[in-house]
Amino acid sequence: MNCILVAMKSKFLAIDGFDIFYLEKNNQSNNIIFFIHGNSNSSRLWQHQFNDDRLSDYHLIAIDLPGHGQSSFSSDPTKDYSVQRLGDLTYQIIKRLCSGKSLILCGFSLGSNVAAEVLAFEMKPKGVILISPTVVGESVKPQDLNDKEIIGKVLFSENVEEDDLIAYLNLASPSTTDGQNAFIKEDYLKTDKKFRTGLMESALNGALSDEIKLINDSKIDCLMISNQNDKVVTPDLYNFSNLFSNTVEFVTVNMGGHYLPLEIPDQIIKNIAKFCNRVFRDSLD
Repeated sequence: MNCILVAMKSKFLAIDGFDIFYLEKNNQSNNIIFFIHGNSNSSRLWQHQFNDDRLSDYHLIAIDLPGHGQSSFSSDPTKDYSVQRLGDLTYQIIKRLCSGKSLILCGFSLGSNVAAEVLAFEMKPKGVILISPTVVGESVKPQDLNDKEIIGKVLFSENVEEDDLIAYLNLASPSTTDGQNAFIKEDYLKTDKKFRTGLMESALNGALSDEIKLINDSKIDCLMISNQNDKVVTPDLYNFSNLFSNTVEFVTVNMGGHYLPLEIPDQIIKNIAKFCNRVFRDSLD
């Protein structure tokens, strides 16, 4: 996976006691796409997006969330690994890295929750892209997202058996290559084990917002990309006409599994580029 290092810079940023690793490309552009990965992934999830010419007009930033990739771990997992705290830290990162520029947030899976939590703060992005979304609220509770035992075992446990991790990858990313599955597994094993239990404990303690309300109240353009064959999140979970405002656009695909940025990168990049081209253009009108 060395291709992700081509024509981009890897850096660290000190934020509120954490050393946050991030990748950056095209920093001369005034329009930013800010990528947030999912539970037990890293910035490497976005390798195709970073290396595609269709996004070459944009300043691209992808972070490793605390406890992931090359970012530092927390000494207080239940506090720091809640989605609200991750939203706060991401907001602080954005203030440091994106000041004076237009911004679109792009979150995958748990990253969609973090992107929604950022909307609780006063600085608003031009738009939000949620891929394989897992946002929750009054109408969609965390327990509604899935009912498969293997998902709980892998995404919310400290110690996971090899066979369970393989079973999860087969379920979640049926269309990834052997090489891609290898680095997904590598990122999983590199993640702070206490992140997954801290995330679950904090959610049980109520440390998460009504993220659907945050999206609706923001009144900004939002693109949600879901897969009707997703085995990690119930595919029709968000298919309610009264759940989201009319600023939310839905795209449904029928290929791959949950890891859409890796499994069907061409379709994902095409939709990201189309949305960003429109939103950034409209912001200038």
